[in-house]
Amino acid sequence: MTVQYFRDLVTVTLPDNANASRTSRYRPNEVITLQWNNPASRIAYSRTDGTLRIWKLNNCELVNLPPVVIDDCHAKQVESISWNPASETDLATVGNDEKVKIWNTQRGALIKEMDVGVNGNILVQYSGDAKYIVSISKQNVINIIDSKSYNIVETIKIEKNVYSVTWNNNSSFLFFGLSDGSILLYKFANDKLNHLHTLKGHRSIIKSLKFEARGNRLVAGSNEGSVTIWSMDTMAVTSIYAEIDEPVAQVDISRDGTYLSITYEDGEPAKIFEISSHNEFHKLPKCIAGASTYPNLWFCPIKTLFAYSTSDGEVLLTMKGSGQGGRSRDR
Repeated sequence: MTVQYFRDLVTVTLPDNANASRTSRYRPNEVITLQWNNPASRIAYSRTDGTLRIWKLNNCELVNLPPVVIDDCHAKQVESISWNPASETDLATVGNDEKVKIWNTQRGALIKEMDVGVNGNILVQYSGDAKYIVSISKQNVINIIDSKSYNIVETIKIEKNVYSVTWNNNSSFLFFGLSDGSILLYKFANDKLNHLHTLKGHRSIIKSLKFEARGNRLVAGSNEGSVTIWSMDTMAVTSIYAEIDEPVAQVDISRDGTYLSITYEDGEPAKIFEISSHNEFHKLPKCIAGASTYPNLWFCPIKTLFAYSTSDGEVLLTMKGSGQGGRSRDR
């Protein structure tokens, strides 16, 4: 694919009247976190008004149906969401309280509510094989939950603040991004976490971690404005992106490992790079930080397309096309 491929993509804005159903103390009603499910048949995101919204898709394109809207999922805003990789509809959420909740997004119904014994949970993620869920609190308490029994099988506390987390693809390893720029690698076996190694390549907060779908590389984005790509064979940095002197908000890597996306905290537009050449292939002027949230940009899991949020609370999907009704180019 070429730079022209990205230029020729068109965008569809989800017809989400974000301010119609509720009153938010934030204006505009911004997007906190956004995720595709594995088959790209649904996309979910949370807003600053406390709602969770789920749209049905067909082959990565919007279906002409209203979204499922779940009000007041948690006592506070939904901070983190994670789709069950083995289910089209099941979604885990945390909302800065003591609960981890599992939702059926087709019906907008609560499946399970788990009290993990600590308040302030801000991160949640299913393992790649869907067997476990990890939750992380502001107190740096890590809970591993069996996704079938919903029992907590392991709990540890990390001394330094944890800002990001990712599993490898078969739930045998967990990576934690810390406030001092280090990345802790833990082995998970027989329901126990054991610290194996510490990756050191940054000097400030690791805000985002992403494990490549093919299982060969780990991507880390930090507050110092740099992004590193780590080889899982050598546990060494193979590439560094440090052209923008602005804290990184979020990183992602495309399904085939060809492209890297980076969003920023302080007003710089999101960018997409070709990893092999290190060249910038695309820039999204509207994908910038809002008044109270950071921008989201996530690649589609089955095609080289992506979804992103804007500073004024819009969510946009990209698709191939020729600018038909309701579509616009994002320049």
